[in-house]
Amino acid sequence: MIDFQGKTWTRNGENLTCEDGRVMRIVAAMTDAYLMALVQRLHDDATAAQATTEADADAARVAKADNTIKYLVTHTPAEIESYVQANVTDLASARTLLGKLAVALSIVIKRELR
Repeated sequence: MIDFQGKTWTRNGENLTCEDGRVMRIVAAMTDAYLMALVQRLHDDATAAQATTEADADAARVAKADNTIKYLVTHTPAEIESYVQANVTDLASARTLLGKLAVALSIVIKRELR
């Protein structure tokens, strides 16, 4: 048995089974130290994935509260084009809109392509 991160892992021949039901196929010659390093890597990857998911959800909440993003979501392409023509009048306003568009695009791309 290997105790790691408050979980007990048991070797069963070519399987390493966690008390929570996860099963990992292993090579019988792997040492316990190597297996602990492998379990640590899995834990680190899961923790990083969770942090990324939470950060993405936070970004989406912030974007949904933005008035420009709300406008883009609730209006037709023609209305949006008119909005851009009327409101993007200089470099500063173009940068502001471009930044908001980049955030919105990032949220959609991450959801669709991950």
